[in-house]
This record gives sequence, structure tokens and C-alpha cells, in this order.
Amino acid sequence: MEMIIVVGAIGLILVSMVTIMGGAFKASNRTKWSNLVEQNGRFCLAEIRKNILRAERTNLECGSNWVSFYNINDGVGTTIICEDNKIASRSGVLSVDLTGVGVSVVDCSNVVSCDSPVSKVEFDFDLAVGISEAGPENYVRKNFKMSVGLRN
Repeated sequence: MEMIIVVGAIGLILVSMVTIMGGAFKASNRTKWSNLVEQNGRFCLAEIRKNILRAERTNLECGSNWVSFYNINDGVGTTIICEDNKIASRSGVLSVDLTGVGVSVVDCSNVVSCDSPVSKVEFDFDLAVGISEAGPENYVRKNFKMSVGLRN
């Protein structure tokens, strides 16, 4: 009888430890993913801002998921586009993924908007990582917004 009580107590302790450790691992993954989304979103916005501030206002064109312009410094055409769940900057023959590895844009429609006549460009997109169907502890999504006024 005493042996059954000891084995039962040890079993309860082990189950409690496994449950606590499992919760800690889930929280750790969620924090890691949140940081990944935040870092990639901030980098993407900073690169977009840097590019837009170099844009010639007279040649800037907007679509719902893209903006094209010529760089005032070198005259090279640049397009910032959201497609295939990524935001990329294309200049000449070079294309750079601005959203980074491991994250994706949730919906590429209506990411870009411009006023008319163009004096500012607005960006609004959600970045996500994980699998939403697997539950909230396995998915992180965050919205990023920015408005950039043109200089020239």
C-alpha cells in the first residue's frame, strides 16, 4: 500500500514537471516568433522609408500592392512590390526581399496607397509566422503601418 502511494506521488510530480516544461517551451517559441516578426517588420519599414525618401515625386506611381519611382540620386528605377507573401525592392536587375526569412505577408492586396497628387505614400501590412490552425501559441501576426512624405 505504501509503495502505491510513493509511486503515485512520483507520477504526479513527473506529470506536473512535464506540463510546466511544455508550457515554458510554448511560451519560449511564441516569444521567439514575436521577436522575429517585430525585427523583420521594423527592418522592412526602415528600408521602404529609405527608398521612398529618395524618390522623384514627378515619376512616382502607385498600385494597391506596389509603388514605382526613380531614385533622385542615381536615376535608377525602383519598384517596391508585395507578391507571393513577400515585400521586395527591385532596382535594375537586383531584387531584395525586405520581409526576411521565416515570415510572410498575410495579404498582399492594399499594402500601398498614395494620395493625389502624390505627396505621401502609405504602407499597411501584416507579417506572420507559424500556423494559425495550430492554435494561438503556434502563430504570431502583427500589423505594421507607415506614412512617408515625399521631399521633392
